[in-house]
Order: sequence, then structure tokens, then C-alpha cells
Amino acid sequence: MNFNEKQLNFIYTISKNIILAQPQILAERITESFKYNQTFKDSEMTRYACQYSFHKLAHSLKSENFDEHEIKCCTLFISIFTRRIIRMSTQLFERHFYEMSSQPIKMSARLTAIINDISSTEIKYFETKFDNFINSYKV
Repeated sequence: MNFNEKQLNFIYTISKNIILAQPQILAERITESFKYNQTFKDSEMTRYACQYSFHKLAHSLKSENFDEHEIKCCTLFISIFTRRIIRMSTQLFERHFYEMSSQPIKMSARLTAIINDISSTEIKYFETKFDNFINSYKV
């Protein structure tokens, strides 16, 4: 399977926009997990948090006539992206969890701020990686 440059840019842009649009949703899901489990389980959390991203990405790609196999390949990118954001966010968040556990609204707001900050940093990192990939793909 080969993607052309236009498709790769579309996939990247859609993925980036989904990530930027979801800090509040990720924060709510991570907060819920902490409230009920009191622990962070990376694989469960990633799967749970990525469901929204995968749904949005698949919907966007279907409207651009990507087939099912191409959509599955594309979700790998957003999965890696989201997993890194969740891992970094929860490490910071765990430090604040017990002091805020009695204040879920404050906890969710704090986590949203952490995710926003990490998301923008990660996007800069991935933009560089993506540009390098596109440049190597052209050769």
C-alpha cells in the first residue's frame, strides 16, 4: 500500500486536529480511570482514550475514500501520538492526584492544562518527524 503526499498530509492534518480538539475528553477519561482504579494502566487507558480519536479519524478518512486497510494503518499514527501524550500527562498528573482527589472539577481542569501543554509540545516534535518522513518519502 502506498500513500501519495496529498494523502499523507491529509492523514497528518486530521490526526493533529483530532489531538488538539480532545484534551478535555482525554482529561475526563483519565480522571474517571484514576477515581475508580487509583492506578494507571497504560494499555487500558490508551485503548479507552483512543476510541474517540479512532472514531473521528476513521470517519474523516472514509469521507475521503480511504479503504478499511488504509484506515487501520492510519490509526497507528494517532495511537502512538495519543499514547505518548497520555503517558507523559499521567506521570505529571499522578503527582497531583491525591491533593486534588476530593475536587474532581479542579482535577479535570488541571489535567486538561497538562494535556494541552504536552499536546502542543508533542505536535512540534511530530511535525519535525513528519516533515523528515515526507522528505525521505519523496526520494
